[in-house]
Amino acid sequence: MKQVYITGASKGLGKALAQAYLENGDVVHGLSRTNSIESPGYTHHEIDLTEISTCEQFTFDLHPDAVAYILINNAGTLGEVKHIGSWTAKEMQSVFELNVMAPILLTQQFFKAKSDQTKMKYVLHIGSGAGEKPTDGWMQYCASKSALHMASRVMEEELKLANANNFVQRVISPGVIDTPMQAEIRKADEQHFSHLERFKGYKETNSLKQADQTAHKIIRNFSKLFASTEVIQELRNY
Repeated sequence: MKQVYITGASKGLGKALAQAYLENGDVVHGLSRTNSIESPGYTHHEIDLTEISTCEQFTFDLHPDAVAYILINNAGTLGEVKHIGSWTAKEMQSVFELNVMAPILLTQQFFKAKSDQTKMKYVLHIGSGAGEKPTDGWMQYCASKSALHMASRVMEEELKLANANNFVQRVISPGVIDTPMQAEIRKADEQHFSHLERFKGYKETNSLKQADQTAHKIIRNFSKLFASTEVIQELRNY
């Protein structure tokens, strides 16, 4: 039995991951503002991940019977789709708090959580190809995902220097998935997003990946995801 913590587990890929792990008989903890999963193996932690002090103080209660511990930083937000001249500091702050600061602080708390040193701790950050490719209207999303990618690489270097052999973290870009975020994208103002028709086309032509299929693929290939340190290069558009 693995003990798995997933942020943003109430919908989209986060919910699909939670359900897939529950199907495997694992114990799952969901961190989100709302709960949409009812299962004996599931524990919901009501938390607003934009409240940074809450993330900084969150306690991971790691069960001694678990064979491994997993944290999946899945929660994220697109932010306001706007061109330069239209952004506000408050909008940008909330995006960076959820997309960057929350996963970094939770990873730190997970690292410090007491556990049997012979058991592995894994952290998987759900990144995005947008973190590498500039897309008009997505300044907040692209910049925050880029920051998360680099933060993961820096943490990887620090873990090597600390010889923290039982703690591994990676970031992946799972591609374009049929989630509530895609619905948000399709509602964007074309004046602020030149790729609007292309994203509408993904839905109309059934070109979007399904969340449950992506979740099962991630779990099937979990060990492979943590086998390489060339994170961004090898896991781009996973």
